[in-house]
Amino acid sequence: MDKKHSSKIKVLLVEDHALMRVGMKHSLSIDDAIEVVGEAENGRICLEMTEKLHPDVILMDIGLPVMDGVKATKAVKERFPDIKVIILTIKEEDKDVFAALKAGADAYCLKDIPPEKLVIAIKTVFDGIAWLDPAIADRVLRNVRIKDNLNIDTENNTAEQYGLTTREIDVLSLVVEGLSNQEIASRLNIAETTVKTHIRNILQKLSVDDRTQAAIRALKDGLI
Repeated sequence: MDKKHSSKIKVLLVEDHALMRVGMKHSLSIDDAIEVVGEAENGRICLEMTEKLHPDVILMDIGLPVMDGVKATKAVKERFPDIKVIILTIKEEDKDVFAALKAGADAYCLKDIPPEKLVIAIKTVFDGIAWLDPAIADRVLRNVRIKDNLNIDTENNTAEQYGLTTREIDVLSLVVEGLSNQEIASRLNIAETTVKTHIRNILQKLSVDDRTQAAIRALKDGLI
């Protein structure tokens, strides 16, 4: 077990369907580094349980009753910025992705994500690295006309404007796809330390704090 995972990662499940919660809890039981410490069926109860349990990671359904997942995520992040939130949903629409990420979500996954991939997502965000489901990133990049939908002025939002190099654009594109530093290094045939340097430079040039914000900026501003 990684040193950062020397103690169990406390997870709160927020899902309004009881059967789905049972399935999720069972799926997470495959890894002994993760412990489900509580369950909630709507956003309001999520906030109450977050206050009481202080989980490390919240798995948040987006279509919750009483208070939906986006509003609950925003409320959690305003009160507990260190708690990581992973949005789980059957929806693949770009507007939902952007709404969740803007609310502060650290990851956005489809509910049919394989259990082992969900575990990876949980550990990744717990370690402080934003995570994007490659399937969602791929859908956004291939099927959504981002510039038209968001009324982006591409003449004022270019890679050159931000001073991004060709290699940094390559790295940023793979960040948007949801690849880890190790996967990016393998794809580009460069050292992982080099990837880290590129990402640090990208964050600085885009004036963002993390990979999720960089991905949002890249998609919204048409940088890739």
